[in-house]
Amino acid sequence: MGWDVAPFFSAGPQVAGCAEAKVETPVISGVAGVTPKYRQALHWSLVLTAVGIPHVLRRQTGGWTILVPPEEDVSSRREIEAYEAENRNWPPPRMAESPEERRRFASTAEPPTIVVIGGLLVFYALTGPWSEKSIWFEQGAVSVRRILEQGEWWRVVTALTLHADPVHLFGNALIGGAFIHFLSRMLGSGFAWSLILFAGALGNTLNVLFRDGNFLSVGFSTAIFGAIGIFCGLKVRPGMALRELVLPAGAGIGLFAMLGVEGKQTDLGAHLWGLVAGGGLGMAVSLIPAFYLLTRKAWVQALLFLVCCLVVIGSWQLAL
Repeated sequence: MGWDVAPFFSAGPQVAGCAEAKVETPVISGVAGVTPKYRQALHWSLVLTAVGIPHVLRRQTGGWTILVPPEEDVSSRREIEAYEAENRNWPPPRMAESPEERRRFASTAEPPTIVVIGGLLVFYALTGPWSEKSIWFEQGAVSVRRILEQGEWWRVVTALTLHADPVHLFGNALIGGAFIHFLSRMLGSGFAWSLILFAGALGNTLNVLFRDGNFLSVGFSTAIFGAIGIFCGLKVRPGMALRELVLPAGAGIGLFAMLGVEGKQTDLGAHLWGLVAGGGLGMAVSLIPAFYLLTRKAWVQALLFLVCCLVVIGSWQLAL
């Protein structure tokens, strides 16, 4: 014994000029299809509704039945068979792992972004804001003269950990923390922080080499723009046409325009060179599969993160 879920009747013809027209209910006795799956029966019902065939979806022991008028028996079966033929291979079977999927880093550990950004906050509490009398800024800030004339190249690293004021610090912590966290989820914490630190240091180095005059510079923002550049560089794939490079390049330039040019004391050169350095590193990682194969191991990620910490600590030991 079954029961009707809902009747699906096509509207009968309307009689013009009559206050009331009687619509005869069609006889529903033909069987368009039987299935044990409600979802499939519902799909069949939608197909028949779309082509205007009246029908009833009825649940019976062991499955679902689509009932139609006898004169629609053949046409309804034809519509259902056509629908099933069109959707026989849908959804498609899962394909083998693509080269792009093989380049993904399986990192299940939560990145230590809060710990590292928190370390910058704690370090600011120790160093304080910008002061010419502060030994931290005297020995750790980027100084073209001290770097080029006295060889104090550790400054390209130590300057990344110094901030001029609280606004400078919290801006970098909030904006940079988001970018770095997502990058760490993509690449793994150790590899991501290695690239970010290298991009920041390289950006400071390029700024020293290609900028005229002596200047002093501090801030983690060079590394943040390095992270943005890495994001953009990772979008580059082998065989991409020149026009396809416009999107990642445009994204990096747009973020630079929004985030990297405001403020009287903003070091545009450091931001720009950080973005360029990060873009180059991101493209290298994307185009050289060996990077992906090497850093899929958890111990390699841990080792790279430890190396980053040692580089920063070692740079400050040289500075002080």
